[in-house]
Amino acid sequence: PPIRRWTLEVPKHALSGRTVLEPIETSEKQGKLEKVSRSQARTHTLEAYLHTGPIGSGLSSRVSLPPLESCELEGSRRIKGCRGASEYLARQDRSALSAHEKFCVKEAFLRFKSSSADINCSDLFDILSHLGYLGITDETAAMLAKEVSRFSTLDFKELLKVVESAGPWEREHLQTTFEGYAASYSVKGRSAKEPGDPPDGAARFLHAAQLPFLLHAAGMTSDWQAIRETLLQALDLDVPQQPQQPRLERDGRDPDAEIEERMLFSFEQVNLILATHRAA
Repeated sequence: PPIRRWTLEVPKHALSGRTVLEPIETSEKQGKLEKVSRSQARTHTLEAYLHTGPIGSGLSSRVSLPPLESCELEGSRRIKGCRGASEYLARQDRSALSAHEKFCVKEAFLRFKSSSADINCSDLFDILSHLGYLGITDETAAMLAKEVSRFSTLDFKELLKVVESAGPWEREHLQTTFEGYAASYSVKGRSAKEPGDPPDGAARFLHAAQLPFLLHAAGMTSDWQAIRETLLQALDLDVPQQPQQPRLERDGRDPDAEIEERMLFSFEQVNLILATHRAA
């Protein structure tokens, strides 16, 4: 039998040429106005989200939020939605929380709240760990909750008060950890009295070799390459290889040569290193 061949032919209207989409021209002034309007709309949405009515009413309080852009937040933040080193340091004060920090707290509140309008105090440890506070334990979370409420649940306003107290507690905990690894060194050309030193005038510093152990005690495990990048960013200090811990006599003095000054860090410097390391 004859073989019938089927061929696909290109329609005639397709041979006339390829259609090219011309770009939409927008003036520079119109583009700036659109950018400002988007920024204002995002700000209004965030403020409405933070000042919603009583949570747990008939309607859900969860609001769909637009993504946060790094240009609208502090300049130290490089990744969208992440905190910068300055924010980790700022929340250690007893001042009011920033708008972005309240946003994070409310997100955590909506994530961990029970079927009622409140959260259980037993979940406070998970909430504070979720927010990135160092050294928090179940006992610490229970202590902070008792300072705010005598009940077993917390509403959003009470949770904000707990978070405001968690920052200063974190700083005290880090200072206690610092004292456990710091030592008194004799360094030529360095003042023996710095902010945060003991009243007896003895200068206590942390040697760079102790940084991995202090990070581990604070709940972070990092290799030296990550610590080196943190030192370079926080203090503009490049330490290619992990230094060795100097030998100390019983009086806390180095029996060998003078210790290199740049390898010793005060508590404020260590706190900045930890904040930069968490923001990386």
